Amino acid sequence: MVCAIRVEQPGLLTTIQDQGRRNYLPSALSRGGAQDAAALATANLLVGNDESAAGLEITGLGPTLFFEHQACIACCGAPVKASLSVGKDHSSPLPLHRPVIISAGATIRFAHFLRGFRAWIAFAGGIDSPVLLESRSSHLAAELGPLHITAKTRLTLGPKAAPQTQQVALRIQPGDADNAISMSPAAMIAPRWSLASHLLDEWPVLTIRVVPGRHFEYLADSERSVLFGTRWLVEPRSNRQGLALSGPALKTSEMPQIMSEPVRFGTVQLPSGGKPFVLMSEHQTTGGYPRILEVISAARPLLAQASPESRIVFLPVDLAQAKERSALGLEDQLRTRAALKEKLGW
Repeated sequence: MVCAIRVEQPGLLTTIQDQGRRNYLPSALSRGGAQDAAALATANLLVGNDESAAGLEITGLGPTLFFEHQACIACCGAPVKASLSVGKDHSSPLPLHRPVIISAGATIRFAHFLRGFRAWIAFAGGIDSPVLLESRSSHLAAELGPLHITAKTRLTLGPKAAPQTQQVALRIQPGDADNAISMSPAAMIAPRWSLASHLLDEWPVLTIRVVPGRHFEYLADSERSVLFGTRWLVEPRSNRQGLALSGPALKTSEMPQIMSEPVRFGTVQLPSGGKPFVLMSEHQTTGGYPRILEVISAARPLLAQASPESRIVFLPVDLAQAKERSALGLEDQLRTRAALKEKLGW
């Protein structure tokens, strides 16, 4: 049986994403994929998928989804207001950060975020969109993949969706399950437990840890004080390519004239206008602006939650601290996998 979900309303920006295209930098194509790859990987593990399966990335305001067939989903990332209903019956909040069995005929409305800007929805079986250059993900900047999720878009799930959903249902212990809506049959079934999420304790000010970039040394001490002492405002023109920041202009007269050179997710450039620009997952692969900072890899999940009108504070760390943060993030992922193995038997 082919399992499908119909998009009733697309939300602000809803895209199909996976772990992206990792091997195409020599061809001038950045990885793309989920802005927070770890959050999507965790959502996939919750529903029994491989971490690389395709799901939905929702931004700003979520979609409305109608389930033509029973399915198992998990939503991870920033806390989003979401509710489930069947027909004209009353709605109930959708539990987050856990597997949820959704009955056929149910509708889920993802609304605004309570904090943050993005979340990721995994479906048992994964979204079965076409594979292009080893990925199912939408790369909007390069115009690759299914670019626009619109009203009436039909999302087909992979062939393992139905049996995998049944496996998850069996592994949610009867004493552990919570029929969140008092209907017969239940519109959704979810465990009482959930994974912890402490991603946005400081929202809307995000403290982003950085190391000096290749051209940081050209900044005068006074400019460095401004760079690290400013709560930079994220501008509305920001997108999956990068975050444009607003604040006091840094002096660029001492910046060198450089040839275009490689950049990465998290590179902080300083254009001639003096306002930092932070590259995100769909960044260009090379750039000619000075690279004054590099966001550490462990800070990318927090960076992915930067929304228009939120603030960014750059916190300088050394390489040893950056490696320590990375190791802590890896340990957390391993603990999550172990916890899910205990709970669900994966």
